Amino acid sequence: MTSLSYRDAYMVVGGAPHRIPAPEAAEKVALFALEAMEFVKNFKTAEDDESIFIRAGVASGPVVAGVVGKAMPRYCFFGDTVNLASRMESNSKSMKIQCSDFTNRLLRDAPTFDFCLDKREGMVHLKGKGMTQTWWIQSINGPTSTTFQIGDVESQPINQVANTVIQSMALSKQAWECVGQPDSSLVSATSNKSTMVYRIFSILEYRLSIAMKDRGQKPLTYTLKNELHSYVQNILSMYNNVHFHGIEHASHVTISMHKLIDSLGESAKRSSLRRIEMMEDSETTDIIHNSFTHFALVFACVIHDVEHTGKSNKILNTTRHKITRKYSWSEAEHNSVHVAIQLLSCRKYKDLLNAICPSTNDRDLFIQKVLWAILSTDIASTERLNGCIARFNEAYSSQVGDLFTVDLHNIPQASPNGAETRRGSMRSFNAVTKYLKIGHYYVRNLHDEDIESTDNGSKGRAAIEHLMQVADIAHIMQNWENFLKWNLRMYKELMDCHKNGLIPDPSSGWSEVQIDFIVNYVIPLACRTNIVFDDNLSMLNLTNNAQANLSRWINEGDIIAGIFVSGYQGNDSENDILLECLSQELLMEDE
Repeated sequence: MTSLSYRDAYMVVGGAPHRIPAPEAAEKVALFALEAMEFVKNFKTAEDDESIFIRAGVASGPVVAGVVGKAMPRYCFFGDTVNLASRMESNSKSMKIQCSDFTNRLLRDAPTFDFCLDKREGMVHLKGKGMTQTWWIQSINGPTSTTFQIGDVESQPINQVANTVIQSMALSKQAWECVGQPDSSLVSATSNKSTMVYRIFSILEYRLSIAMKDRGQKPLTYTLKNELHSYVQNILSMYNNVHFHGIEHASHVTISMHKLIDSLGESAKRSSLRRIEMMEDSETTDIIHNSFTHFALVFACVIHDVEHTGKSNKILNTTRHKITRKYSWSEAEHNSVHVAIQLLSCRKYKDLLNAICPSTNDRDLFIQKVLWAILSTDIASTERLNGCIARFNEAYSSQVGDLFTVDLHNIPQASPNGAETRRGSMRSFNAVTKYLKIGHYYVRNLHDEDIESTDNGSKGRAAIEHLMQVADIAHIMQNWENFLKWNLRMYKELMDCHKNGLIPDPSSGWSEVQIDFIVNYVIPLACRTNIVFDDNLSMLNLTNNAQANLSRWINEGDIIAGIFVSGYQGNDSENDILLECLSQELLMEDE
């Protein structure tokens, strides 16, 4: 057991009541302590806006545990390890984490992350122990070589950004239903562009580092990290200031995908891989374990709405937008991939591109997976959506009795210049890949079957498409607050199109359209996703969350639609509109 003690406030235990290996228990407690330190740095008291400081101590060893008391029974721990953790805390320093020598040795063997520990100068006198050697837990390297020194509070600015590993972990560990909710400063949704850039950079750095490590590449260098951070800054600056398809949605989708991937990994750990190994196909298990695919998926989320105009592909075609002269279908989606890859191929990102795609095969697979993911988000295209579902039906027909179909009559349908064809698919692939040059070699000339096939097969593509589609509308499968927030933003975006004379007023029937969308698209998508991943995402309750939002919308949707209309007409703030919507439940309960 590993115990973490905070003076007069908190004790955390790792490795009990469910026993795990000692190094893993020490790792979990150390990670918690580091994240607690990061949170406190940005915390301010509500009354006087003052900072607070904490100190922590960690010790490892055997304990005795049991339930004590009758009137108010409590699960308690006793033993020398608990006392030692308390001594570690009381002899620690402000904003520092002190650990025992045994904990230090356990952390050297931590299963997942590399910890930076410094021996404390001189021996420390501990009550009942005498002179003892202790260590400072300074930072976490993880699969990266990033090192953020906690240091003495006097030597660190209070608003110091979090270590990228801690930041990415905090985002992946927030409950799925509450993604973006104000649980802490590390995860709370924000409109601050610098914060969004850093969060997305942290996720991409984390995923790329794992992929490079798994491929036997050298760790990310300082130069590569700078290139990646610069790329994130530049690509996010290309997002337009629209209500829904903007940088904040890209951030929410990226974090949701990060959480989906993390949940698949956690499911694998909990089942000791038995459940996943029992899955019949290797194509889906490859998606679960392939860190290169994970990076491609997160990258796709970051770029999927770059330069989105806030207008549908149908409107782009009707107004003869310049994008429609480049592509014959899924115009906005193709353009986002095109712009992002063109930027990535600039000379200033040469080393980054080489790190992502060290070989010709890596280049082809990377573009292929990114294209598959992003094109699957064009759900307003019947052809596109039917193609995704047809691939699912083909791959999983033996596992489902009634095959899925599309019935989205209330969703605005795309009106492409031409239907999706293998020739059109190939042309869009070449338009993107012609910019990808590594060294003196351009991407090879691919044949039609190269973009349409993959080593992963149809199940692999179906897995990629379903993960991306879930992430893209994750807010509907999360809590009511997230659903309302993004539903309002979509309404505002469509109303802006209406004001410009591009579409009829969407206000009429808005409530019914949302019901139709959840019933005919969202819930079937959640069901298919559970089939694709053999219920390894069941802990996220995708279907149940969507059904809960549907049930509440059926009861309150007409009233909320009216609040949207009056709020938009009155130019009310988003916060005021959402507060009025959330108050409807209380009013209905009173009635």
